[in-house]
This record gives sequence, structure tokens and C-alpha cells, in this order.
Amino acid sequence: MTKYNATLYYTNDLEYDSIPFFTEKEILSIANEYANEDGRDEFDSFDDDAWEYLESETNFGAIHYTTQRFNEDEVSYDKHDKEYSVELYYSSELDTDSIPFFTQNELIVETNALRAQDQLEPTDDFDEACTYLESTHFGVIRSATQYFNEDEIEIIED
Repeated sequence: MTKYNATLYYTNDLEYDSIPFFTEKEILSIANEYANEDGRDEFDSFDDDAWEYLESETNFGAIHYTTQRFNEDEVSYDKHDKEYSVELYYSSELDTDSIPFFTQNELIVETNALRAQDQLEPTDDFDEACTYLESTHFGVIRSATQYFNEDEIEIIED
């Protein structure tokens, strides 16, 4: 089974229902939008200067990154656009030290861990998992499609 890795940047400090995850290209674009508004030169890359600027000179908040792994059944590829897409789920109500987004499979794992604590049977039904999680500290779960260019995702053959 093929797996995929992609680096995503995220923040836990955005507005309540804002999408909290970004590719490097997207977060560079955000940094440059702020820089333009401030009359500054644009950044050429998302390096330490752009990172520090976003964190200290804007209301963007602390930035983190993670390498997110996707299973083959979670990724779609558009041959015409040469672009990958993944549906990610997120909650604005998680602790600020939590990664605020999940794949569908990860949400089911989270659900079953919490259900085990409540001595409930596990589930593999995604809708049931979301309903259960929304009744916990997860709160409202939203979804968004994240797109990756071919150079933003790594294909790992098993």
C-alpha cells in the first residue's frame, strides 16, 4: 500500500472557524500578504525571517509544523492539474499544544481511544465517530480539502 508524507504548518491561534493548516507555499503567501500590508519587502522563502515576522509582527500566532502521513485511501490525484488532495478534519476547541487537524482514519482512532475510556465498543463508522467526538472536548469538527503540488508531497512505497 502506498503512503504519502507532506509537511503542514499550523497554528492554534486563528479565528474560531479558520482553517488552521497550510503548505509551505500557502504560509509564505500569508507572510507576504502581511508584509505588503505593512509596506515591507516580500519574503522569497518561508525561512526563519518570515517565520519570526509572522509570529512576532502579526496576529497570526505561534507557528508549528508536522510531517503528516496519509494512507493511499485518503489521497486523490488529479492527473490534469498534477495535484494531490486530502480531506482533513479540524477543531478549534482542542488544547493549544495539540495538532488541530486529523485525517478520517485518525479521527476514528481518537474516537475509539475515548470510547474505550468510557467503556464503549469501538466503531469504524466515520459519522458515528464525528458525532461522538463532537460531544467531547473536540467540539465542532469541520473539514477542508488540502491540495498539494507534486513537489509538496512525498510518495512512500510499502
